[in-house]
Amino acid sequence: MRRALDRRVLTFGLGLFLAGCGESKGDPKAEAPPPVKVESDEELNVFSVDHPEQFPLATAAPYESASQLTVTGTVAPDITRSVPVISIATGRVVELHARLGDTVKKG
Repeated sequence: MRRALDRRVLTFGLGLFLAGCGESKGDPKAEAPPPVKVESDEELNVFSVDHPEQFPLATAAPYESASQLTVTGTVAPDITRSVPVISIATGRVVELHARLGDTVKKG
């Protein structure tokens, strides 16, 4: 049984080997891509379109807009810049007049 299996595997491998030994490849010139044609133009702003009627001309006009950017994000404190506040007096905080990002001074 083992010998029959070995013979089948050997026959299959030999068949694959012989199938790979075929004729030489075809004409390499026929399989090669066409040569590259480079068109150079000195002026980069000059171009042409196939259907210019699809692109009507318009005069440029100034447009004033506000300098703003609307994005989504998360606001978080910078832990490396936070300073612990140690109080000499004891008690509890009833009201806080500063918010995150406010500039505060001693006194």
